[in-house]
Amino acid sequence: MARRLSFNRSGLGRTWLADGTRGFTLIETLLVIVIIGTLTTFAFPFLRKGQERASLRSATDAIAGMHAIARAVASHRARRTVFELGSGVMVIRSTDPLTGAVDSVGAVENMNQRFTVDVTSTRDSLVFDARGLGTETSETYIYVRRGSLADTLRVTRLGRVLN
Repeated sequence: MARRLSFNRSGLGRTWLADGTRGFTLIETLLVIVIIGTLTTFAFPFLRKGQERASLRSATDAIAGMHAIARAVASHRARRTVFELGSGVMVIRSTDPLTGAVDSVGAVENMNQRFTVDVTSTRDSLVFDARGLGTETSETYIYVRRGSLADTLRVTRLGRVLN
């Protein structure tokens, strides 16, 4: 049994289509689009802040990880090792005590390119002796910033990282 088409003269109501399904009016569709747009407008800043927080946390974790690698290399190879922190570019260099040859350990990490963060510190490099202990006379602070968010890593005189 076929359904008949019903027409609404005002154009605001739903109408039966030829196959018996119902459709949405233009006003209903526009209303849904406006609601979705409004919710997106309010949700976007919260999503962006979450992305900034995640990037900041990832950068601080990467710095702490590289610091741990530098200490491990120093004690494992029984060599003086330097963790260089200059202008957001980080590299680990190990010096052979017999030949004086300097080896780079791992890749050079540019924190600004990788995580879109700015990294500054109170010292350009951290030095570890052959036992993996820091040789600094005072604490070192590493500041990581992205947008309005910031985090600080504190490195003790003996080379331990505190968050």
